[in-house]
Amino acid sequence: MESTLTSVKMYLKFFYDDGEWVDRPVVYFAGKEADPRACGFIKNLLKFLLESNYTSDSTKMFLNSQVTSIKGAIDFYNNSVEPDKKLDYITSKNAIQYDKRKLDKALGGDAVTAVLYNPDLVNECQSKLNALIKKTMGKSTQAQALAFDVQVPGLSSEEISTEDFQQLLMVLNRYSKKRLERLGKGLLKELPEDSLKYFNYLTSTDVGTLSIKEQFYLSKINEALGIQGTPEGEVDSNGGLE
Repeated sequence: MESTLTSVKMYLKFFYDDGEWVDRPVVYFAGKEADPRACGFIKNLLKFLLESNYTSDSTKMFLNSQVTSIKGAIDFYNNSVEPDKKLDYITSKNAIQYDKRKLDKALGGDAVTAVLYNPDLVNECQSKLNALIKKTMGKSTQAQALAFDVQVPGLSSEEISTEDFQQLLMVLNRYSKKRLERLGKGLLKELPEDSLKYFNYLTSTDVGTLSIKEQFYLSKINEALGIQGTPEGEVDSNGGLE
């Protein structure tokens, strides 16, 4: 049985031509045109493998090589570059084999052949790929600098408009951890120390020991912070305030 890496390598030429991704690739499998759903999954997989840090440089070289065997691809590459850029055969071979195994483990075997034979498996395979993409993206320095998780899985090299990029920068700045940390320090300067101490008291004390007014205050704090639910017990709309 082929590995996902070996199988997807055979189809790269249909999706990536002269340094550009093909918009509507036409792929033939078993004597007929492949299902568009399968083609979409394969393209997503290729983009992930070639444009993320999930695979090693050796594996990216192997995928792009027209030579089918690992040894042949490494030899061909080494014969076409300067001496200082040559790859160590053992190191590169081990890196490619490692990427083969971890990809098959993540996707449950040869996912490429599976979706080409049965396009109904695309959703299942894409879900596994999305999980893998999310896990890999989570390792980036940029993703860790955000105060929230990026919930949209996937990678795209499609260039966006200048307006969309400016909006991206604005939102990233707004929700960066560094900016929110600065805002947090500003909060300490804006509020009296007694107010912050009272906040600590309300949020750390057992709800049952709080007065009706204190429970009301705590419910308003929860509301302000977007925390669902209210403290135990019923509190009237004005918290017993006159």
